[in-house]
Amino acid sequence: MVPITLDEAQKHSELAVSSDRRTVQHKPSAQQPVMGRQLPVVVGREGFASGCYYWEVHVGDGLDWELGVLTETVRGTLKERSWEDLPEDGVFSLRRVNGEYWPEDVNAKVLSSMKVQLRVVGLDLNLELSTLSFYNIENFECILEISIKGIEGSTKLYPFLRPGLGEAGEKGTPLTINHNTDWDFPSTVWSLTIEENQT
Repeated sequence: MVPITLDEAQKHSELAVSSDRRTVQHKPSAQQPVMGRQLPVVVGREGFASGCYYWEVHVGDGLDWELGVLTETVRGTLKERSWEDLPEDGVFSLRRVNGEYWPEDVNAKVLSSMKVQLRVVGLDLNLELSTLSFYNIENFECILEISIKGIEGSTKLYPFLRPGLGEAGEKGTPLTINHNTDWDFPSTVWSLTIEENQT
C-alpha cells in the first residue's frame, strides 16, 4: 500500500486537512449557504507516472463523495476553477451522489453485492495496464475498472478526494486515507484466488 498524503497547497479553502495530512472534511462558513454547490477538491502530494499503486479511503457513512485520480494538467488548473468544478477530461473517479454511485452502471452492481454499506474503498492504479480499479474491501470485489489510456507517458496522475458538504457552520463527513502501509489488498486477493484455484 502506497502512503498518500494530502497537499495543503492544493485544496479548496473550506476544506480542513488533519495534521497528519490523511483526513479531510468540509468546514463551511457559518454565513454562506452550501445548497447547490459542487463538492470541494483536495489533491494528494504524490504524483505517479509509471508503476502500480494501491491505497484505501475510509468514506464512512457519507452519502456524497468522490475518489480517484486526475492529471497534472487538471491539477494545475484547479485554482482557476475555484477548486470545485472538475473538467470531464483528465479525471478518473468513482462518485457517490445522494447515496447513488456513479458511473451509473456501477450503482446496481455495488448495491446488489453489498450486505453492508460501502465504508472503505480500495483504489488500485496500474499504469502498466492503464487502469484504475476500485474495490469493496469488505468482500474482495472489484466494483469498477476505468481505462486511463490516452494519457502521455510522462504525465503524472494525482490522487484526489472530494468530501461531502457540511451545513453552514458545521463540518461535513470526513474522508480518511488508510495509513496501514503493511496491508496490500491486490496481493491478498491474488493470493486468495490462487488458493481457491488449487483446492
